Amino acid sequence: MHRRLSPISMMYLSVFLLLPTAHVWAQQPKTVYKEVSDPIYKTVDTNPDFPGGIAALQRYLSTNLIVPIEVKAAIDSEYARVVMSFIIEKDGALSELLFLQGIQEEYNELIKDVLIKGPKWVPALLNGEAVRYKFIMPISMNVEKLRTTRLKK
Repeated sequence: MHRRLSPISMMYLSVFLLLPTAHVWAQQPKTVYKEVSDPIYKTVDTNPDFPGGIAALQRYLSTNLIVPIEVKAAIDSEYARVVMSFIIEKDGALSELLFLQGIQEEYNELIKDVLIKGPKWVPALLNGEAVRYKFIMPISMNVEKLRTTRLKK
């Protein structure tokens, strides 16, 4: 005994049978290519360096990091220690500066500004060519020796 399909059932059946071939009739979307930036490396042949080395970086920070008295007073330890992550670009410029561990927002921003305004780093090398490099760096400063200024009102 055969049962006759209703018009609605026939419509659902036709749609179901046509679905697998629908892509043939549908307009294919245009492929959009995004420009992929250069990769960021963590392992290279030659590590990046601050011009003059770590001792020069320490001198640069102690000379150029000037902290408002109120910010210095709010630091409740002997050493102000932050851990930063940033990208050293092929030309030695710094980008994507992030704090993995910070003290307080004002102090963090001061360090960030001093680093961005500083000299370009010697970039990392891979197979003799400059590459982008992800650098993680702790910065520890003796709070007592921090240079200070008054906040402008």
